[in-house]
Amino acid sequence: RPCRPYFDLEYVRSESLNASIDGDVLTSRIVDELKLLLKWCWQRQQAKCDGRVLEFDVIMLDSHSDSKWSRHLLICPYVLAQASPQEGVSYGARRPVLLRNLLHAGRLAHALVARLGKELDVQVDCSGTGSDEVKFTTIIDRGVYTKNRLFRLVGSSKMKRDASQPILEPNLQITSMRDRPGAQLDAWVRRTLVVPEDLICCSPDTCILEWPEGAMSEEHVSVGEQNGHTQEGQASLDQKCSSSVHTVQKVSPVVVHPSMSRPTKEQWMSSLDGITQMPLLDLPMGGAGAAAHPFIQASTKGHGFPPPPFEALAEWATEQFRSWASSSTTGAREVGVHSWCYVRAECPAEQLLHLHASGTRFCFHKQREHRQQNVMLTVDLLRCCAWQRCWDTECCVSATIERRANAIGSEVSAACTMLKAKHALERPPAVRIPWR
Repeated sequence: RPCRPYFDLEYVRSESLNASIDGDVLTSRIVDELKLLLKWCWQRQQAKCDGRVLEFDVIMLDSHSDSKWSRHLLICPYVLAQASPQEGVSYGARRPVLLRNLLHAGRLAHALVARLGKELDVQVDCSGTGSDEVKFTTIIDRGVYTKNRLFRLVGSSKMKRDASQPILEPNLQITSMRDRPGAQLDAWVRRTLVVPEDLICCSPDTCILEWPEGAMSEEHVSVGEQNGHTQEGQASLDQKCSSSVHTVQKVSPVVVHPSMSRPTKEQWMSSLDGITQMPLLDLPMGGAGAAAHPFIQASTKGHGFPPPPFEALAEWATEQFRSWASSSTTGAREVGVHSWCYVRAECPAEQLLHLHASGTRFCFHKQREHRQQNVMLTVDLLRCCAWQRCWDTECCVSATIERRANAIGSEVSAACTMLKAKHALERPPAVRIPWR
């Protein structure tokens, strides 16, 4: 479903962590950059925009605590409609502008992080890991663009047993809106939904933008002036987004988007060449990765233990989860299988069983427990192998491959792509694997 550009901004704060970070200043920098990116996307896709300039409502919803700075940022683009007496439209009527879906919102977030780079770095709390190394992450949580993710509503708080949590409230001092809803909470709820109500989503007056995959994700580029693109800036941007890089470029397998037809098997296998022989396992999670595999043949999921013939594998997975929990620092908790998912695909042939853990979030890639993201055990039912993986979008590794531009191999270019980080586990006992 179409959605507004949305962002979850957060960082831990204490006397020793992020003491010099000014969240409001950093938010202002993010908003300025987002306006430029969205204006570029609007001018690039709306050929008949008739010179109409994209305008924005910017909504800030805060739920800070003493130990954590937390803000939901919502960008609400719109254009002013041209007068049309025949259709009953007067000049100044607002036409909402939405992104195609959360996949495109995630692409926009990744492009923003890539463009601003270290400007968005915040320190990570590594207490309890036994390491004195100072680690950094981005202030933008890129894990909120997965399917079935719930974005907290204004007026609500997180449910935790240890302490009361701050309520998500509008920051009226820095929220910038053409017309504010007033003091009524229900009016704010309607205006701050990531996915607007059907009256907006399904309206013929609503404009839809699609963020191009990989656009402006590799380096800082000129996007023209803040109040509109110059011809030179626009040409520079389009050239950088459309031209190939001859030294190191980012490559991704062919994936299926709403506006694209499904690739042929030959096209799909060619796009995987040199990247992975197991796209369901290795491609990052979400609509831009494994979920966009064009040749998935079967997929089903459920809560708790999986049905026959996978109960024995779930019992073995629970034993593994308990061993991970003993490696963590969170103390004893009830450990088990929270949910499961079975996926089968062709081109190439894969059959995977994902068993999601409860009671432990220990990640071998990070060598510590995740604070929010869950971990899973993935079993390859064809090859009888198993790995630990997680839902964190930052737990990825870069893979560099060489591709020759011609038959004699005189021109070689290096290309890189991101693959999901995984930790190989011991092979599941043969008696636990269901055999056909």
